[in-house]
Amino acid sequence: MSGKIKRGLGMLMSLLLCAWLFPMTASAATEGDYMYEVIDETAKTAKIILYEGSATDLTIPATLGGYSVTRIGGLAFTGCTGLKSVTIQEGVESIENDAFRDCTSLTSVTIPEGVESIGDYAFMNCNSLESVTIPEGVESIGTYAFMNCTSLESVTILESVASIGEYVFAGCINLKTLTIPCTLNIDDAGVPSGTPVTMIHDWENGACKNCKETCQHTGGTATCTDKAVCTNCGSAYGTLDFGNHAGTLTKTEAKAPTCQQDGNVEYWTCSACNKNFSDSAGQTELTSTVDKALGHDFSGSFDAFDENGHWHICNRAGCGATDTPAAHSFTNYVSDNNATCDKDGTETAKCDDCSAENTKTDAGSATGHNYGEATYTWTDNGSACTASRTCENDQSHVEKATGSVTSQQTKAPTCTDKGETTYTATFAASWATEQIKKLTDIDATGHSLTRTEAKAATHTAEDNIEYWYCSVCKKYFSDENAEAKITLADTVIAKLADHTADLTKWEKDDADHWHLCECGAKLNKAAHTFVWVIDKEATTAEKGEKHEECSVCGYKKAPVEIPVISTYPPKVETPEGGVAEVTPKDPQEGDKVTVTPTPDEGYETVKVTVTDEDGKEIAVVEHADGTYSYVQPDGPVTVKV
Repeated sequence: MSGKIKRGLGMLMSLLLCAWLFPMTASAATEGDYMYEVIDETAKTAKIILYEGSATDLTIPATLGGYSVTRIGGLAFTGCTGLKSVTIQEGVESIENDAFRDCTSLTSVTIPEGVESIGDYAFMNCNSLESVTIPEGVESIGTYAFMNCTSLESVTILESVASIGEYVFAGCINLKTLTIPCTLNIDDAGVPSGTPVTMIHDWENGACKNCKETCQHTGGTATCTDKAVCTNCGSAYGTLDFGNHAGTLTKTEAKAPTCQQDGNVEYWTCSACNKNFSDSAGQTELTSTVDKALGHDFSGSFDAFDENGHWHICNRAGCGATDTPAAHSFTNYVSDNNATCDKDGTETAKCDDCSAENTKTDAGSATGHNYGEATYTWTDNGSACTASRTCENDQSHVEKATGSVTSQQTKAPTCTDKGETTYTATFAASWATEQIKKLTDIDATGHSLTRTEAKAATHTAEDNIEYWYCSVCKKYFSDENAEAKITLADTVIAKLADHTADLTKWEKDDADHWHLCECGAKLNKAAHTFVWVIDKEATTAEKGEKHEECSVCGYKKAPVEIPVISTYPPKVETPEGGVAEVTPKDPQEGDKVTVTPTPDEGYETVKVTVTDEDGKEIAVVEHADGTYSYVQPDGPVTVKV
């Protein structure tokens, strides 16, 4: 079927649906993607009865054809699965039954305050809708209005709503918050069990004027001069809180006392309650802010001295007073551990009462040499070895000796393993002992490999995998680098238990197709699965051709003929006083045909009719731009203007 025929059939179905849902009247008209119906010619009001657009984010116009849109008609947007957001402008008074039903991609809708009613099923099955607010002014919500809105999480219904239909929220399985007027009865609204419901109250002096419920006060903050104000009803409650200050807390810096003079602690004074506190938040009240004079403090060790003696300084900051000096006492000398093998070190004593020190020579403390165990250092290739030993009393005193090195092969190399050389070092110095070093430094000989190619086994004969054989070490390997060792038995591929066949190639006849095993057995045999393939499209002047072809194996049947496509140039009858143009001039069945009358000056087009070859009248749509349209039937037509 051609693209034009497909589009034509689509338009025909739309027109038939409109004709069934919305009987055409003299007041029905279209503008852009909207079909609307005049409600009141005097008031210039209209309602939308059908939307034919494909927008995803849509703002519904406030006017169409010069008429104010006051209603969203029943079924007007039903099944618009591409819509994601809708904004309804001011002026709309009602959303009728099924208006947005089955808009499965709709995530948000904005409803203005002028709307008074929402009809039955209005948003049913809008399973992407996430939240909705029913504004002030809406008085009623119809039955099933939001049923099966499975993504709906938040609903707010303001106080003007007086009635709500049955099962409005049935199937809204993800509803998390529902806010409603306290007088609204939702017992039959199908709200999912366990959904948190918040009531809207009209509070006065702690009680609701509508339902008479007494407020359980909460929230607000009491101060040192005022009680807390309830965040629910706005009433003051409870007692004063002297831990929360209404005034300004002014800080007074701490003043340290001295040895002779009083000071004060750090404190804050509230300008409202005039109390003093020890913290900036005003939580801990002080009964006194005075910090008494301290007197001199000569406690502790002596902290001032010279070569002749030591004394105390008052510990109070900024005082500086001292007591009477006393003489040093040095009784406990300790070695400074700085003697060498051939020189005495020193010893130091600290005053028994202060930090003064006295240092003198530690006679007879020279240590003499004390060599530790010898250590040996080989070169990486074993060609040289050096012995050394260090004096433990003086690390700068080091003796060294060089060894005489001989070598001998102690392990022959193989295909894969290196050989070994043993190196021996001997020393002339009596304190150095013989040393031995073994190195794996003789290169491996390497494999001598022969490759055997892989041969695939069948279900009639066994064969072998690809492998390599070393003639030196007499071993088998599964890789050319001889890294994976295997046995001769590992190279054998056993005969296959099942048939083997080339699955990329089909054998076939006019009825079936199958895979063929090397033994002649037919595998996977099945009947052809035929589909039609167009070889040549038919046109209005020439026949086409098509054939059936198996979608599995590609087997083709003989081609068959596709008839020529028919066109029907309309017969146009116009009286004196103008002309009319028809496009397209050669329409096919299902095409949308547009009639454009052009009346002479002083004339106007009153009516356009279209009849088929049997005289039966065909539906004509009048457009705001002065054109008319109809859908081409299967046969010639006559257009009268």
